[in-house]
Amino acid sequence: MSPIAGKRIAAEIAAIGRKRAERSELAKPRLRFDKVVLRLIGGLQEALGEEVPEGQALILTATAPIRLPAKTAAALEDRIRACLARRSAKVEVGETIHGNRVRVRLVKDISRRASK
Repeated sequence: MSPIAGKRIAAEIAAIGRKRAERSELAKPRLRFDKVVLRLIGGLQEALGEEVPEGQALILTATAPIRLPAKTAAALEDRIRACLARRSAKVEVGETIHGNRVRVRLVKDISRRASK
């Protein structure tokens, strides 16, 4: 403790070492692959796989947890089918479905071996 203007002030200084800083960089958000998500993705792939043109793929993002997976999957399937039916229009869905923020986009020029 040192006196400043006649008052005693206590101070504690801590430094984060390099290893600790590197470790915290590794704690980034990661994808969740729980049973509900895998079931949702598998169902959509099975239902829509033949409708997605060759050389293209759908990218889907959704907030977790999936609250109503069966209803969310059915609503997504309907919206995606409607977008794919209008081949000339850009396939893009971005909305909240049953409490989950969902975005879907059709991307082109992917490897033919990649999952649709």
